[in-house]
Amino acid sequence: MSKRKYDKTIRSLLKDLPTTFIELLTGEKLSKEALKPLDVKLQKVIEREADLIVENTQTGNIYHLEFQSTNDPSMPIRMALYFYLILQNYGRAPRQFLVYVGKGECTMPDHIEIGSSRHQYKVIDLKKDLNCENLLKSDNPNDWVLSVLCRIDSQGKAIRRIFEKIKTIEDRRLQQELIQKVLILAGLRDKQILKLVEQEVGNMGLVIDPETNLYLKELVEKGKETGKLEAKKEDIINLYRELQLPPEKIAKVLKVSEEFVKEALKEAKEL
Repeated sequence: MSKRKYDKTIRSLLKDLPTTFIELLTGEKLSKEALKPLDVKLQKVIEREADLIVENTQTGNIYHLEFQSTNDPSMPIRMALYFYLILQNYGRAPRQFLVYVGKGECTMPDHIEIGSSRHQYKVIDLKKDLNCENLLKSDNPNDWVLSVLCRIDSQGKAIRRIFEKIKTIEDRRLQQELIQKVLILAGLRDKQILKLVEQEVGNMGLVIDPETNLYLKELVEKGKETGKLEAKKEDIINLYRELQLPPEKIAKVLKVSEEFVKEALKEAKEL
C-alpha cells in the first residue's frame, strides 16, 4: 500500500484531535477543550504543510507532530524548516515530535547540526515507545484506531479490545469508517496483527465494500495480479515441456522478463 494512503488515514484521525494520543506523545496533560488546531499550511516565501500543529490554549504551548512510515534522510532538514516557519507564523517556538509509524527500525536522527547551529526534536517510534493500552482507555474512537500502531504486549487481547470498543459505536457508518482505518493502519504492522484484525472483522460479520475500502481494494487488485502471474507460470511450464521452447523465446511469446521465466521453471524444477 502506498505511503500516501497511510498518510491520508493518519491525517484524518488527527483532525478530530485524539487527545490521549497527543497527550502521550507530548508528555503533557491536555484537555480537548483547551486544544486549538492551527493552520498546518505554513506559508511565507514558501509553503509547507505539516501533519499536525496544535496549540494548548491553557499554557500557550504549540506542538508540531510529523509522522513518517519510512526512514527519510531529509527529515532533519524538514523538521528544522517546519520549526522556523511555525516560529515565523505564530511567534512562538513549537515543541516538535517526529513520530515513526513504520515496520522496520527507525534510523532517523533526533537533531541536525550545521556548523555551529544545532536543531533538536524528539523522535518517537510508536511500536516501541507508546503502549496501546493507554490509548484504549480513551473516550475518543480515533485513539482506539491509532492504538494498533503502538506497542502491543498481547496482540490477540489488544486487537479484541480495539474491536470491542468499536462495537460500542451505534453509528454504523462511523463504525465501518473506523474499521476501515484499522485495516489500513494494520498494514504498517506485522502479518500476525493484520491477520488478527481480519479475524475480528470476520467475527463482526461485516461486509466491507472493497471498492470503498482502500485496504481491501488493494488486496483485490493484488489478488488479481497474483492470479495473472500464476497463470503465466502455468503457460511457461507448458511451453517449455510441450514445445521445448528456450526461456528467451517463452519470455518473448508471453511478454514477460526472461528472469521471470527462469524463476518459474526453477520453481517447477524444470531447470
